[in-house]
Amino acid sequence: RRGTSSVLPRTTSSPTAIRPWSRSSMKAGVAHEEDSGSDTQDRYGWQHHCTAADCIAMLYEDSTIQRIVCEFHEDYVVERANNDIELVSCKHREGTQGPWNLSEIAVSGGIAHLFSRWKTLGATRARLLTNAGLKPGAADALELHRACLKAADGVPFDGDMIACRDELAFALLAARRRRKFEGIPETPKPPRRRALRPTPPADLLEEVERFMRVLRICSDLPSRMYIRTQHVEEVMRPVLDLSGHDSAACGDCYDGVVTLIANRNKANELRGQYAMWLTNPQYGSARAVQAALVEARTIRRADLEDVLPAPRPRTLLRRWTTSGHDRLRVKLAAGGVRSTRIRGALRLREAWLAQWEEARHDLPGDEAERQDLEAQILEIAGDVEAAVANSGADWGERMYEQLREKLRNGDVVPSPSLTLTPEHLFGLALNLTAECEIWFSEEFDVEKALREAAQLNARPLLDLEVGR
Repeated sequence: RRGTSSVLPRTTSSPTAIRPWSRSSMKAGVAHEEDSGSDTQDRYGWQHHCTAADCIAMLYEDSTIQRIVCEFHEDYVVERANNDIELVSCKHREGTQGPWNLSEIAVSGGIAHLFSRWKTLGATRARLLTNAGLKPGAADALELHRACLKAADGVPFDGDMIACRDELAFALLAARRRRKFEGIPETPKPPRRRALRPTPPADLLEEVERFMRVLRICSDLPSRMYIRTQHVEEVMRPVLDLSGHDSAACGDCYDGVVTLIANRNKANELRGQYAMWLTNPQYGSARAVQAALVEARTIRRADLEDVLPAPRPRTLLRRWTTSGHDRLRVKLAAGGVRSTRIRGALRLREAWLAQWEEARHDLPGDEAERQDLEAQILEIAGDVEAAVANSGADWGERMYEQLREKLRNGDVVPSPSLTLTPEHLFGLALNLTAECEIWFSEEFDVEKALREAAQLNARPLLDLEVGR
């Protein structure tokens, strides 16, 4: 038994309450396999970055993920709802070694190990993550990847897919002759001439087909030199933005997630359970010890929330004294936008102007940032206009809704220093409308319409029927 950890984190579960590994790791006759990487984690920082992507997805993007277990049966395991178990293997490869070929990816690339654990445990899915490319060629690694994509879509095995299946089966048998893999039969070494090779066992071919339907090969990930930078910007920052947290701290937050993963990878069965192990008779069983080990290696949503920064305070939508509302009113009314929505639009424009006045620093870069935002919004507004302009006479209401939805969905991302919400961005779009850069109807003479309204002065401006 290894020594106890000097840090014993809190736990709310007793050994009997810890659910042992679901599916099959606890079933009779199947011993658990603790991945040997847990003894040498200092060499596996890249693996921690791969695990971080799934952990961050568990926070806000994939609500079906219930937990992630590190260094147990595979590099890590993703457990989703309905007992959906995915085994994940992470294999970094230096650039000087070139892309994987099929025989290499079966042994050194981890596919044979994935197949073995998938079959033995009855797991649902398997995934290989690697930074190396895949070698092209008939029935080689790249073609295997493509065949797995087709198989996942339910395409029947025929032609090239059968060739890939057979080559994978031969590679698994060859891997078995080099190392012991449960679930892969041991066969004599075949002749060197391909024409003389015996056909793989029929039951193995059937299992390889099922395996290919659930295997994903994700190649071309960043190398260990660049993976942190890419994950900070493309994985961590978007999640913090969407969840209302301060994305300025995305680097520190991401490092906190990776540190959590590193600690879980090295945890032993006594982590957080020392007092229970010492006093509880249930720890006399192998099942309880294994359940404690699974719990020590487990990451849940609550663990990740502890490393997140404080939620970003909501930026208020404040009023601002301004002119130009008359042009905005008459233009929205011309597009069929109703009175209450027009009044809300005026407030959003005021909120944008108030926030811009506070966010700007009277520096040369301020105007450039604003011009960039305006250019992005104009491009999106043009696309929306092209999509709705032919849908009827009064299409401004549909354009209003679709443009607002696109800005809410993050189609325009302002600089973090500006502290702008999607409502502020929509207010900027409405300000561009008041400046006659965005239209919610066919173009018309706005100034003429305003003069006519002033002359009539008999009907509220919101009720004007412009151009009719």
